[in-house]
Amino acid sequence: MGNRIMGTGLHTRGRGQLIGRALLVAVICLCMGCASTARSVVRLPSRSSRRVRVEDIFGNRGRRVSGTTPRKVAFEDAGAASTGFTLREGDHVVVYLRGIPEERMIEDVVDEEGCITLPYLGRVRVQGMTTAQVEKRIRQEYINNKIYNDLAVNVVLPTRSFFVRGEVRQPGRFPLMGEMTLSRAIASAGGYTEFANPKKIRIIRGQRTFYVNAREIERYPERDIPITPGDVIVVPRSIF
Repeated sequence: MGNRIMGTGLHTRGRGQLIGRALLVAVICLCMGCASTARSVVRLPSRSSRRVRVEDIFGNRGRRVSGTTPRKVAFEDAGAASTGFTLREGDHVVVYLRGIPEERMIEDVVDEEGCITLPYLGRVRVQGMTTAQVEKRIRQEYINNKIYNDLAVNVVLPTRSFFVRGEVRQPGRFPLMGEMTLSRAIASAGGYTEFANPKKIRIIRGQRTFYVNAREIERYPERDIPITPGDVIVVPRSIF
């Protein structure tokens, strides 16, 4: 009887050990599965970040561009804005005539009547036109007037410069460097001619025009006028 009870106890203990081992194995497997899942979760963001498309950042426009797209688009937009700019009074214009026996470069400023002066053609109206339209018009004028059979015309609007014209010894366009003032600008153009009237110098700045008495600036240098990019300085002729 005692041996039977002892055997039953041993059998029960053995089953308990087997169940315990099975549970241990199950726990280990579960832990390994969780660890594997955790590792896969860590990798997902990395894989996802590699699959981000250009469209996700730049929208539909990004479909036709590469990594250099933003810069290229910016240049194209800037070019479109530039071609849409129309000439107005006071704008500096540089005209290149090429493909003719003597190639020329003409610098001028759009005058009060919206015109520039060109060799053999005289005054040509350009106000309200884009540079592309001006190029086409100048070329057609030369051909229609049978001055040239064919030629290439390029029109450029220089920046960071000012223009001095009228009664100065060396009229033209000058680069704007440093702190330029009216008196320095006149000196850059070689000074006044003997026919100049410095008391009524005209400065065209965009849509505005104002007059300056340069003789007062000579007496009071602190009143000198700063020159800005695009300014047109016109020195009139004295009536005496």
